[in-house]
Amino acid sequence: ETLANAGRLKDAIGVAIQIEDGPYYARAQQRIKIWSQRIVELATEHYVSSSAELAISLRMLRVIPPDTPLYETSQALMLRWQQEWSDNAYYSKVSRLALDSHELSQARAAALQISRHAAWSIQRSELMLEIDAAEQSLNKLVQVAEQHLVANRLQAAAESAHALPDIAPWQS
Repeated sequence: ETLANAGRLKDAIGVAIQIEDGPYYARAQQRIKIWSQRIVELATEHYVSSSAELAISLRMLRVIPPDTPLYETSQALMLRWQQEWSDNAYYSKVSRLALDSHELSQARAAALQISRHAAWSIQRSELMLEIDAAEQSLNKLVQVAEQHLVANRLQAAAESAHALPDIAPWQS
């Protein structure tokens, strides 16, 4: 209990798990459960924070021993968090590639798949801003081309139209 009170939950569990049958066994098991729950809470608090680092959250959960009541819960959390992180990285990459190719609807669709996790929300927002800016820029080129066309400046209209990417809906 001294170790747990000092914030060394991993060490406290390590000592308590060594207590075998006897007068302190039931209390040790109860404490292991309480300390394991606290580790899950701390790991979750870290994971959902904006400064989250997946590796740290996972490392926190890995200290929960396999023969404790919260082991399965910790394993499920680790899998879920790893999947969310992997999905977010994938959708971020897909969005960036689509944006670079001026495929803005695909870029937007991928960016919207990035979860609203605090650590990813800035990247998601930045992608959405870049997509909006690219769309505005391309729409402006269309307007300029149309203005040149209305003013019968065909060469200038063609030059503006050729500056558009050769994909829908920008194809000239």
